[in-house]
Amino acid sequence: MVSSGHEVVVALSEPHDLLIREAFPHIEMLKLGGYNVQYPTNPRFFSLKIALQVPKMLLRHYRDRNWLKKQLSKREFDLIISDNRYAFYHRKVKSVIITHQLEIKTGHSFMDKMVQGLIGRLLRNFDECWVPDFKEEDNLAGALSHPKKNPPLPLVYLGPLSRFESREEPLIYDLAILLSGPEPQRSLFEKQILEQLKGREKKILMVRGLPKGGLKTEISLPNLEVHDHLHSEDLNRKILQSRHILCRSGYTTMMDLFLLGKTATIVPTPGQTEQEYLAKHLDGKYRFRRVEQQKMDVNLILDSID
Repeated sequence: MVSSGHEVVVALSEPHDLLIREAFPHIEMLKLGGYNVQYPTNPRFFSLKIALQVPKMLLRHYRDRNWLKKQLSKREFDLIISDNRYAFYHRKVKSVIITHQLEIKTGHSFMDKMVQGLIGRLLRNFDECWVPDFKEEDNLAGALSHPKKNPPLPLVYLGPLSRFESREEPLIYDLAILLSGPEPQRSLFEKQILEQLKGREKKILMVRGLPKGGLKTEISLPNLEVHDHLHSEDLNRKILQSRHILCRSGYTTMMDLFLLGKTATIVPTPGQTEQEYLAKHLDGKYRFRRVEQQKMDVNLILDSID
């Protein structure tokens, strides 16, 4: 859009603001509150923890609606594109939502039906839905982007999207470990990996997924290169320089690795039902292999690369 001469304004919340500012430093950006969903340490309590935060999510939705109305009272927009935030639509402005979550997996069939009905009503407010996946049966998100019953609005399948580009790079790292996601599971996963890496001589890269920095790792290994965060171009290059990837099964990461053609061991965040579904759906496809966190051993992954 920017390259076509359109004026673009981005509304965003932490921690995504840093990533967007790196990629588009000259675009006007507006601060927006986040949902700040908290996740439990024990994955068995995941559904309960999320359910208890529903009132907070509804309040955030209400505040988003008011925020947008206030912006539209001060300036005009020709198009609203919402990245999976259901409050960002207006009846007088063409409104598009981007999401692969046309069907929600909660882990409980009765909750699936209830949430599905709510999602359908929310999507009805938009003029179009852009789905970052293939339309064909051979796709990345499975039932998430191809529900049994489509929502009541036009669907446009864009194919997988990524900020990265594929190109030839020399192989430097045996394994790239890409950490991401909410606490406390991100830190628990990092601790598990570092303890298993003791004594290994392979060349390993770890990107901790902390754009604003964090506490330094307590374990220092001679062949382990650690970064809290990497700019998009640096991360793009280092992924291509890695023989194998170890990461979570978040959908954005799956699209990135698919388009880069990388082999990966994917470990869903315990209790996060969407990641667990995606890991099962992609297991054995597109060079992806699923491993549960409690059964994951980095040493076995390194041996399998050989």
